[in-house]
Amino acid sequence: APVSAAARLEQQARLEAALAELGPLQETLATREAEFAAAREARIAAEEALRNFRYEVAPAQRALNMARSTVTEAAQASERAAMKRDTAGEALSRAESELSVVNENLALIAPSDSREQESQLEARLAEARAAVAESRTAEIEARGRLTDITRGREQAAARRQGLERDVQTWTSRIAAASERVGRLLERRSAAAAEALAAKTRPEQLAAEIDAMSAEVASLETERQKAADRLSEKEAAIREAEFAARRASAAASEARESLAGWKVKLETAESRLEESVEIARNNFQRTPEGLLAIAEAGLDEEDMGEFTPRDIERRVEDLRRTRDQLGGVNMEAEEEAAEMEERLGAQVIEREDLTKAIAKLRQGVEALNEEGRDRLIKAFEQVNEHFKALFTALFRGGQAELRLVDADDPLQAGLEIFAQPPGKKLGTLNLMSGGEQALTAAALIFAVFLSRPAPICVLDEVDAPLDDANVDRFCNMLNEMRQRTDTRFVVITHNPVTMSRMDRLFGVTMREQGVSKLVSVDLQAAEELVAAE
Repeated sequence: APVSAAARLEQQARLEAALAELGPLQETLATREAEFAAAREARIAAEEALRNFRYEVAPAQRALNMARSTVTEAAQASERAAMKRDTAGEALSRAESELSVVNENLALIAPSDSREQESQLEARLAEARAAVAESRTAEIEARGRLTDITRGREQAAARRQGLERDVQTWTSRIAAASERVGRLLERRSAAAAEALAAKTRPEQLAAEIDAMSAEVASLETERQKAADRLSEKEAAIREAEFAARRASAAASEARESLAGWKVKLETAESRLEESVEIARNNFQRTPEGLLAIAEAGLDEEDMGEFTPRDIERRVEDLRRTRDQLGGVNMEAEEEAAEMEERLGAQVIEREDLTKAIAKLRQGVEALNEEGRDRLIKAFEQVNEHFKALFTALFRGGQAELRLVDADDPLQAGLEIFAQPPGKKLGTLNLMSGGEQALTAAALIFAVFLSRPAPICVLDEVDAPLDDANVDRFCNMLNEMRQRTDTRFVVITHNPVTMSRMDRLFGVTMREQGVSKLVSVDLQAAEELVAAE
C-alpha cells in the first residue's frame, strides 16, 4: 500500500508537471501566433505603403519629366528671344544711323531744292521711324518673353528640386520598408517553425494526459475512500475536540476559581498583616492579645448568641468598615483642627453671606416697593393730567393710561386708550395722524406737569394738524408756559404757530452759499408797530 501510494503520488506529480509544461507551451504558441499575425499585418501594411508610394512617385516622375521639357523649351525660347533682341538691336542701330544720315542730308539740302527730293526724304524718314517703332516693339516683346521664360525656368528649377527631395524621401522609405519586410519574413519563418514544433507537442502531451487521466481516475477512487476514512477520523477528532474544549472550560473555571481563592488568600494574608501592624501601632499588642481581651470582655451568654460564621461576618464587616476608613493618618488631629477652623470660618462666612443676601433681598424688596409706590403715584398723577389735557385739546372725549401685560407695575407695559369725540374707545394705533399727534402732545404735557424740566424741544409736532387743532395746540402750549417754568423751543413751518411765539429764529440765505441766522422779538415788534 505505501509503494502504490508513492507511485500514485509520483504519477500525479508527473501529470501536474506535464500540465505545467503544457501551459507555458500554449502561452508561447499563442504569443508566437500573435506575433506572426502582427508581422503579417505589418507586411501587408508595408506592401500597401509601397504600392501607394509607387502610385505617388509615378505622377511625380511625370511632373519631373514635364518640368525638364518645360525647362528645355524655356531655354530654347530664351535663346530665340535673345536672337530677336540682337536682331532688333541691330535694326534699331541701322535705323538710327540712317536717321542721322537723313538729318545730315536735310541739313545739307539748300532751300532751293525741289519738292520732290523733300518728299523722298520725308518718306525715307517715315520708313525709318516705323522701322524704329517696330524694333522697339519687338524689343519690348522679347524682353517680356525673356522675363516670363526666366521666371518659368526658376519655378521649374524649384519644382525640380522639390521633386528630387520627394524622390529621395520615398527612396529611403522604400529601403526602410524593404528592410522591415525582410525582418518580418525572418520572424515569420521562425514563428512558423516554433508553431510547427508546438503543434506536435500537444499530441504528445495529450497521449500522456490520457494515460495520466486513467491513473488520476484510479487515484480519485482511492482518494474518495481515503476522504471517507478522513471524514470518519475528522468526526472522531471533532468529538475529541469537543470533549477537550469541555475539559479545557472546566479546567479554566477551576483555574479561575483557584486564582480567585489565591487572590482571597493573598488579600486575607495582607489584611492579616495590616491587622498585625494596626494592632502593634495602635494598641501595642498582637491580634491574639486583642482577641483574648475581646473574649474576656464578652459574657458567655453573649458568646453563645453568635455562631462562628456570624463572628466571621461581623469581623468581615468591621474589616470592610476599617478599610473604608482608610489608613491611620498621624496628622489627623491637626488636619481635623484645621478643618474645624476652616469649617468654622466658612460657617461664619456662610452666615454673613446669608445675612447679606437677606439684607440685599430686603433692600431690593424695599426698593421695589418704593419704586412701585413712586411709579403708581407718578402714573396716577400723569394719568390725571393726561385725561384733563386730552379733554382740553379735543374739547371732549376721554383718554387714560393703563398698565398691561403684568400684575407687577415694574414689569408691566404702558398702553394709551383714547376716545376722541364721536368715536369709539381704542388704542393709539387706531387713531389718525393728527389725533395721534394731539394725544402725544397731551401725554408730553402731562409728564411736564408732573415733573417739569427746564427746556422742552418740540420738533414739528403741529405738522399733521389743521389750523383749528394748531390753535388748540398753541393755547395748550401757552397754558403750559404759564403753569410751569419750562422753556419751550418749537421747530415749525406753520405760520399760526410762529405767530403765537415770543421770539422767532430763522436761517436765511441772502447770497448763494452763505447762510445767516436771524431772530425777531414779536413782542418788541408789536410795540414798535403800535408806537408808529
